[in-house]
Amino acid sequence: MSVFCTGLGRRLVQRLREARARVIILDDEPGDLEDLMDTFPDVQTHCVDKHNWEETGRIVNELGPLDHLVNNAGALKPKSILETKLEDAKK
Repeated sequence: MSVFCTGLGRRLVQRLREARARVIILDDEPGDLEDLMDTFPDVQTHCVDKHNWEETGRIVNELGPLDHLVNNAGALKPKSILETKLEDAKK
């Protein structure tokens, strides 16, 4: 799930910071999060298992209201997000 820690995701973090956004990253790779923090010490990070919806939800709820959410995880699902069921999204 290291989508914000490397490649295009890292560039997106950089651009969001340039726009003076408060950036919060949830990822399941502690080493990648540490590397990201070395480059961008003002970015808030949380190590979480992406398949554990309860833990992820708890962390997101603790963050409070979000103005924007960017899901940079890639998955090929041949239907609209509005038609996607939670069980399908967990796969």
